[in-house]
Amino acid sequence: MPKDFLLQRLKEEEAQLEDYLLAGNARWACEKIYVIVSTAIKILAEIKGLPEYEEARKVKFWSVYHLNASAYRLSHDPLYKIDESIEDIWAKAWKLHSEGFEQSYITLKEVRDLSSIARKMLEILEREIKAGE
Repeated sequence: MPKDFLLQRLKEEEAQLEDYLLAGNARWACEKIYVIVSTAIKILAEIKGLPEYEEARKVKFWSVYHLNASAYRLSHDPLYKIDESIEDIWAKAWKLHSEGFEQSYITLKEVRDLSSIARKMLEILEREIKAGE
């Protein structure tokens, strides 16, 4: 699937995130942030040809291990590094997913405070897609 199409879909997810925040729905806002960040990491892993991408493709499943390792490589590995903030963005998105969506422990204020990570991840992804054109 073309990367610019996927980027556009993620921007639509971001619009839905804003709707959830306006409606006061912390749980689903958490999940939208997670979807944006995890999908962007998968796309970046494919663009950079990460071993985790190849492994996930082989087994037809992205595990948390693949996402963690990809976020680390995209932040620190000299061969694959894109932006140092990716690992931290991923850690926050995972927290929102596990504590906010699955367990409903996170407040709307906390979600609003962390929602900017979705925009940051989209900016990183867009920059990388444009660099590859």
